[in-house]
Amino acid sequence: SPQLRWLDETLGRTGRRWTIVYFHYPVYSSIRTAPASLPVRLAEMKKHVEPVLLGHRVDLVLNGHTHSYQRSRPVARGQVDEKTGIVYVVTGGGGKSADRIVPAPEPWNAFTREGYHFVLATVDGDSHTVEAIFLDGARDKFTIYKRPAP
Repeated sequence: SPQLRWLDETLGRTGRRWTIVYFHYPVYSSIRTAPASLPVRLAEMKKHVEPVLLGHRVDLVLNGHTHSYQRSRPVARGQVDEKTGIVYVVTGGGGKSADRIVPAPEPWNAFTREGYHFVLATVDGDSHTVEAIFLDGARDKFTIYKRPAP
């Protein structure tokens, strides 16, 4: 599709140290109580978008759509992969009321929580720290370290 070609070409031209991509629908979602259309969207994203992201060694993907917070372990093609996987964060914690969620027992699911929140990201050389902060003070904090080029 023209949009996938654009994504592939744009990621291929970036000369930045870190590659962080944001788009609406998630590639991975660790909740079961989702709109009926979400499983179809997830399958489409995994089939068409994930190979482009993996091919360009994207470091982090931020998504919305689901009004909750979800973080994956590094994942590639549905499997935890610490070497080549991407961390996916769904951060839909503002605006609309939070979705009621039931976490799915996926091996790549690192953290899932309901509630309003915001995400703070800090890049410092070879490390990128991301912290979700919830209204009640709860937090999820993780650090990604830049992988060496192949």
